[in-house]
Amino acid sequence: MVTYKDNYRLSLIGVDVRKFSYRQPLVIFSLIVSLAFFLNGCGGSNGGRSNTGEEPSNDTTPPTVSSDPSPTPVNGATQVPLNTSIRATFSEPINPDTLTSNTFIVLSVGISGGTAVSGTIAYTAETKTATFTPTTLLEIDTTYTVTITTAVEDETGNPMAATYSWSFTTGSAIDNSPPSFPGNDPQLVVQATSSDSISLSWVAASDNTTTKSQLIYVVCRSTVSTDCTTDPFPIGGNVVITESQAGQTTFGVSGLDSNTTYYFVVRAKDQVNLLDGNTVQESATTFGVFVSLGTSLNKNSSKDARDPSIAIVGSTPYLAWWEGNTPADVYVKTFNSTSETWSTETKINTAGNHALQPKIASNGAATPVAYITYTECDSGGANCKVYVKKWNAGGNTWDLVGGELNVDGTKSAADSAIAFDGSNTPYIIWVEPDGSGINQIYVSHFNGSNWVQDGGSLNVDTTKNGSNPAIAINGSTIKVSWTECIPNLNDCQLYMKGWDSTNSIWTPANPTSLKAGDPGLPSRPNDVSLGFINQVLHVVWHESASVYARKEQGNTFVSVGTISTVVSTSSNAAFGSAATGSQVPFITLVDNSNATANQGPHLFVKKWDGTQWVTEGSGALNMTGGGGFQTITSAIGFSGGTPYVAWAEKGSCLVNNGCGQNNTNVSQLYVKRLE
Repeated sequence: MVTYKDNYRLSLIGVDVRKFSYRQPLVIFSLIVSLAFFLNGCGGSNGGRSNTGEEPSNDTTPPTVSSDPSPTPVNGATQVPLNTSIRATFSEPINPDTLTSNTFIVLSVGISGGTAVSGTIAYTAETKTATFTPTTLLEIDTTYTVTITTAVEDETGNPMAATYSWSFTTGSAIDNSPPSFPGNDPQLVVQATSSDSISLSWVAASDNTTTKSQLIYVVCRSTVSTDCTTDPFPIGGNVVITESQAGQTTFGVSGLDSNTTYYFVVRAKDQVNLLDGNTVQESATTFGVFVSLGTSLNKNSSKDARDPSIAIVGSTPYLAWWEGNTPADVYVKTFNSTSETWSTETKINTAGNHALQPKIASNGAATPVAYITYTECDSGGANCKVYVKKWNAGGNTWDLVGGELNVDGTKSAADSAIAFDGSNTPYIIWVEPDGSGINQIYVSHFNGSNWVQDGGSLNVDTTKNGSNPAIAINGSTIKVSWTECIPNLNDCQLYMKGWDSTNSIWTPANPTSLKAGDPGLPSRPNDVSLGFINQVLHVVWHESASVYARKEQGNTFVSVGTISTVVSTSSNAAFGSAATGSQVPFITLVDNSNATANQGPHLFVKKWDGTQWVTEGSGALNMTGGGGFQTITSAIGFSGGTPYVAWAEKGSCLVNNGCGQNNTNVSQLYVKRLE
């Protein structure tokens, strides 16, 4: 028996089986023999495997004409414009070769039956839509029937199970009015949803003849901001044109490049293919993907790496950290972006001494120089001094800048941070106990020969312990922040001051304490970080399982969105480079919301998109599964607009990530770059 699919295959070799009848057995036998040879040549043998070696499809579901959206013009429509095109959307992708004038049939209904309407048929794969465009205008006040036959097949050869038909009646006019959006503005909303996808939504347009449910929307996409604002849309180059299904006012685009800005314009198209002239454009940047820059960077993988600090000096990433117990050493290494390799680490501290808490930075000069501040103690971890060194490229050495910064050489200082003013002068903030053992906050700058202290203790209450010092400078504007706690109690305040160079005093911010919780209730702000974004001071900190961000506005500080509610720590709020056109705040933080005994906390990077904090990089940066509530310390730096994140974590390597860790109980150092 010759089946429908056999008829289709015979038609491919030029045989029309409809010209024969079963009263011609010899002819039919010959056809069957020919069919056998044809099927054999097309892979009909070999156990059903095609000649490409691929397994045959298991799809046996016949395609159908979709009722949502309905074919257009809709069934029973009247006063249809004479220049209408006829569309039908299918339930699955169709073999376009099966869409012909014999399978997509348009007839004008008359007294003696139907007269075929000539036209062209186009198939849009993205929307699974077939469009019949008549060669000439339709007739006035005429009823038309449209039939799609069972000879239409899907991509795997399944024919439609039943014929689909509908009808409509024309009016007497041609539609010359394109659709339009309310106020000529589609109120287009474009948002990145991952590293390779963006979602769009808009308000529905309206038209004089086509219903809203039948309007189609044409989406223009480009990586060039000027492309899609031209009318008509350009073709080729960076431009990609796609169409929505009828009535659809949301649209998802996937398969995009990561960390790339895409521009979109949406126009409405009616049933006679008229487009509105909207040029309102919106854009979104896909999330980046964080790519590992090597495996574990520890000097010794059997020793804990702690407190990484990263800075981009010119175009070279500098990484600093301390490693080991007592004594420990501070190391620095650089990354070669051409060879994608790290240099051999250089030890900063004096051999045999205990060193910790490094902070590395660029002085921002025309020819930038790397500086590092850190704490160095004797081999037992006592008598700690704060030092600053800078890189001497000519001598290939780290040279000491001035001497120790300690106010009292008999006390152990710690926890220093560094920033530079508009003249590239380094300023250092640090913690040092006074004679009664209460930690005070101090600031000094280097005058070219010596370290000069700026004022006395910054503490608001010198009977409370200062900690978490941070400093940020914009030109000649110097701001510092820190926490103060009642000794031996988890009852702390978060303070901010600015340097008044005219009167040589530190002036408090408003409010005096920026603490997020009730100032009268115990809590401990930690991990304080400062930075200027577009000349505006921002401060970020972690307090009571939440991360907070504030910015200076007028004579007070206001909130910058909600960042996270279940975290163990945040670190080093960081800021995009002005080279990108506008600075954007980034924050690294550790979220414990998914932490279990066997699954440690996760490190995330969040970016402020102008309205909310969004996770950058499509997820956690972790290289290991962690274990329990391990501490992850992190830092972030920028090369132009590209963030580099450094952190230390411990645990077993995640599958196939090549973390290179051979000791799961020791914190290892990692760096990733956003691409």
